Amino acid sequence: MNPVQTGVAGKTAVTDLFMTAPWPPANRFRDLAEVALEALRLDPANYFRSVFGAPSSWLPPHRRFSEYNIINPWQLLTTARFLMDTNIPSYAVSPPGWARSLFPDFINRRFWRPTSFFRQPDEYGGVSSFPGEHWFFINGIATNEDVAKLNGAYLAHLFHRPVTVIQNATNSWPVDLFECAIGKGFKDDPDSADYKTMTEPAWRATAAILEALNAEQAQRVVVIAHSQ
Repeated sequence: MNPVQTGVAGKTAVTDLFMTAPWPPANRFRDLAEVALEALRLDPANYFRSVFGAPSSWLPPHRRFSEYNIINPWQLLTTARFLMDTNIPSYAVSPPGWARSLFPDFINRRFWRPTSFFRQPDEYGGVSSFPGEHWFFINGIATNEDVAKLNGAYLAHLFHRPVTVIQNATNSWPVDLFECAIGKGFKDDPDSADYKTMTEPAWRATAAILEALNAEQAQRVVVIAHSQ
């Protein structure tokens, strides 16, 4: 390119810089509303199907990793625990000291359900089979510990890797949806040093993922997230 062409190209770039319309300011709540409205454009007949799957999947026998295995007449405690976890509202934090002093553990677990972690072994039972890799899974809404274990087992089977499950405990499906809205629409300037700038699950997940990224032996960090 000769000097004349260079000068023309530079002048054009400067002109474009000053004539380009400014980027619109971020409005996460508006973006969230637009996403919700876009979802409502689905055929109403598919609303139920989008959550519960095809009717052919509702009846047993279910596939090995199907979440419908949670609803099992032969495992009534597991079924009851899932129904209570997804329908009884709770706080996404650890129980305060006064609650631990006054109430038994089963009451505290019912009304205070913070994010927790567990390591899902690979399909051969190993938890350190790929030391240079760290796989994370963050579950979606209406997922209690039993469903998260089922999801983690499926991912470990699918990818042949041990998986760290960041179990974003359900606080009931209405609270879960509200938490999603808060995280996407209002807590839009996250700071890993200040947990108040993020929802509790997001802050806990961020800390764990950053630690994995900064590990000396890290060659690959994979994050699989579902619906939140």
